[in-house]
Amino acid sequence: MPAALIGATRCCRCGRDGSSGDFCGQCGTPWAGSLSESGTARSPLNGVVRAGIGRRTVAHGIDAVVPVALLALALAQAIGSVPGPTPWWLALLAAVLLVMIQALVVAVTGRSVGRLVMGQRTVDDLTGTPVRVGRFVARVGQPGWHRHLVTADLRRGRDPWEITVAPAAAGSPVASGAIPAAPVAGAALDRPAPPLLSPHSRARSSAGIVLDTGERYEIETALLLGRNPVDPQGGGDRALLAWPDLTRRLAKTHVLLEWSGSVLWVTDLHSGSGTSLVAPGGERQLLAPGVRSAAATGTTIDCGGRNVKVVAGG
Repeated sequence: MPAALIGATRCCRCGRDGSSGDFCGQCGTPWAGSLSESGTARSPLNGVVRAGIGRRTVAHGIDAVVPVALLALALAQAIGSVPGPTPWWLALLAAVLLVMIQALVVAVTGRSVGRLVMGQRTVDDLTGTPVRVGRFVARVGQPGWHRHLVTADLRRGRDPWEITVAPAAAGSPVASGAIPAAPVAGAALDRPAPPLLSPHSRARSSAGIVLDTGERYEIETALLLGRNPVDPQGGGDRALLAWPDLTRRLAKTHVLLEWSGSVLWVTDLHSGSGTSLVAPGGERQLLAPGVRSAAATGTTIDCGGRNVKVVAGG
């Protein structure tokens, strides 16, 4: 199945494939695929803000303080510079066990001591839930395996672990006055996502984008954007736009923009700092790497902190 269609058959909360009823059989959330029937993204990462590399580094540093101290103690005892009543290998064993416990806690909850201090949670980029150990181990060693993890900044955006329940539609039992069922514990009611398609985006020969430096460009077919982009397919039929970025938040080949004649599709190319779509009303949708999403006129494409605004084309 193409990567862009994976979300259509998976629960937007837990990632389970398919549903035999109105509710997901695994997490109990009202069934809603990660993609709607029209192809519009309904990612569980909507409203989630990726933590910056600096804050992620600080969190990792906090987690590493005790294990590194234990390793230093073990080394000092092994070479005899620090005498102790216990053998050096006990300190080494304690450091290894602590690292394993931290990894298990992150796999189950997406949190650790460092992430708690910095207000972060690490989740899977497709399901928005903590990464399952089996899936994580299977990915280790594959190209870009670490890029399937998203560390959310809970102080700036939504917690991806919160269950999002869609508002009741008109004519539903809740809307018609019936007593609704008790809400799921910890559930959060989000505003409905704005439509990603605009009537003004139809029947145009190109889509326009404006960089945060003021330059405007027209996209007639496809455009690869980054610090020094290259076409991984090597066909030469996709335009390249080099966007200087001394902060290096922008990846070398960060994002792919494709104009279909009516829709501008945006695909994050496994960039380190991530890509988000920000609607005119401020709603933010963090894109899963390799999965394209539609961007309407007026949407801002956040490429790791650098902004591209989608405007009407020719």
